[in-house]
Amino acid sequence: MTNNILPNKSKLNSIPIDRKKRIEYELEGSRSCDATESIGPIELKNQDLEISKYKFGSIELTGSISGPKNSFYEGGVYFFDIILPNYYPLLAPQIRCTTKIFHPKINNSYPIEFENWDHQVTIKDLLLFIRKLLEDPYYREDFLSPLGNKIFLDISKVSMLSEINRKANDLYENKREDYQKITREWNIKYAI
Repeated sequence: MTNNILPNKSKLNSIPIDRKKRIEYELEGSRSCDATESIGPIELKNQDLEISKYKFGSIELTGSISGPKNSFYEGGVYFFDIILPNYYPLLAPQIRCTTKIFHPKINNSYPIEFENWDHQVTIKDLLLFIRKLLEDPYYREDFLSPLGNKIFLDISKVSMLSEINRKANDLYENKREDYQKITREWNIKYAI
């Protein structure tokens, strides 16, 4: 579950973050991804607006992930809405896949939420982590922030709320060939 409670005041005062500069840095950094990362540029959802107009309030971005090679998602491109809360990067973003996807832990109805958030983790880092979930839905290695803090993907909400996630989970665990068939069908139908 996302921690929507603002960190205590001492933490806020000890982290000198210029929100505008941070977001501009992340947007620029996403444009320099190399081809092996398979992450598309992260952009403002409303191209007519500028970051400087977002002193307060949430900011909506879009990003994409190419299906990893040798995975059931290969060849597909999966788009994500990214909502940065008012106190980002002190609070975690919400990321929701907007491409219909057959996966045990990702769907297009519910946002992916992060626990143990660390302000030094970038959106690019999170998209790379989600890409690992496309390679292996049960990717177990904890994501480490630049400060060495662990970040856990809270996936229990998604898998419990969606019939599609439950079906994908059951097929992945018990009938891998059926899972592969449906995943590739959806990949061709919705992501290519």
